[in-house]
Amino acid sequence: MKKILIKIIKTKPVKILLRPSFLQQTTSLGRYMQRELTPRLARVLQKCFKVKKGKVVSFGSGGVSPIQYKLVKKHLREYEGIKNRRYHNYFGRSIISRLITIPYDLATSEVIIVEDVYRPIKYLKRNGNQLIVQTWHALGAFKKFGLANVDNLLRLEHEDNEELKIIHVYDYTLDPGIRFREKYLESFAPGCKILEGIFNPRVDLLFDEDYIEEKKEQLFDKYPQLRNKKILLYTPTYRGFSNRADAHHFMNFDELLSRLDDHFMLILKKHPSMKKSSYRPPSEQHADKFLDLSNENVNNLMLISDLLINDYSSTFFEFALLGKPVVFLAKDLDEYLDDRGFYFDFKTFVPGPICMTEAALYEEIRANIGNGARVRKFAAEYFGEVPKDNAKRFADFIVRFINRDGMEHAKLKRIPSDPDLEYEEHKPSG
Repeated sequence: MKKILIKIIKTKPVKILLRPSFLQQTTSLGRYMQRELTPRLARVLQKCFKVKKGKVVSFGSGGVSPIQYKLVKKHLREYEGIKNRRYHNYFGRSIISRLITIPYDLATSEVIIVEDVYRPIKYLKRNGNQLIVQTWHALGAFKKFGLANVDNLLRLEHEDNEELKIIHVYDYTLDPGIRFREKYLESFAPGCKILEGIFNPRVDLLFDEDYIEEKKEQLFDKYPQLRNKKILLYTPTYRGFSNRADAHHFMNFDELLSRLDDHFMLILKKHPSMKKSSYRPPSEQHADKFLDLSNENVNNLMLISDLLINDYSSTFFEFALLGKPVVFLAKDLDEYLDDRGFYFDFKTFVPGPICMTEAALYEEIRANIGNGARVRKFAAEYFGEVPKDNAKRFADFIVRFINRDGMEHAKLKRIPSDPDLEYEEHKPSG
């Protein structure tokens, strides 16, 4: 162990970190660790430690990702030999986790699960012993990202140009829906495959009646003013770059709330990147019809909501699976198109009316609330038949990967995602 620690200390990233001049730059320390130090340490530790058989670790940015991994972990417990089932926040809980725990887990895990752009994996040496699965944080294929968004990233000189390097390390991604698969693969490197028939595990909760009733009661008990109301869920996404997101584009709450009667409640759920963004709340006159529940899980808020007010967020995909109506408030559509492209024509693709003013929004709310026919048709066409046991299917796939001893990584990619398929048909010849 002493030799290993000496080897780590002599690496260039650690030498830089230990310089007094660098230690004074505390404001940039966390960013440097995530972008350079943690990934470089993981690469060094790959040379010092072997991959541990059956070790599965997940990395996420909070929000829905811990829920997603808990669902998969529950099924992984059913198998012998699966160990160290662990979840890490992307940014680490301490300097120790960034310098030791996360790099070590990246270097020694047989299966690594990520749900967004995760920079620490960028320097991992692919030796055929590890599998990296990108579960992504959104269903469907809506806003362009990765290789499909190259022009915008390069034009804007966005710091996430680094995403273009990371995109090449993924082996698999989950199923975005039958009509989205071709578009989705445009974002990933050619070697990445879709696990057809395995959607994001959190989709399972949208079909779990016991879970739905439990979460509804919890939210109604916590916020009793929501009971017996027609609930409108507003989920605006950020503009520009997520690390500099603000709320200048939010709707004028008073303009809408002044038109709504007392049977309505409007819930605001800000994008996670906008937690610290300030906005102009409704006036005191209308405050009793408004709640900012940005601290709550967005999927749980969907369960109690009757209608979704969306702009360019991908939340409408899950709402469509619930069969509930969606209305789009897109006052800055042309400007948004200049900064971020879509896979489909926004105006003809989205499963709901598009509004440019709060007055038009009010009229569409009145016309569409309680009518989910359009979104149900959209969900059936674009997603196809959605399984209700995705967490189990994903766990089964992980186990099948782990049980293929002695196979080359390229041939591992031929493992079927459907657990009903026989492996014999996919064995390499010779």
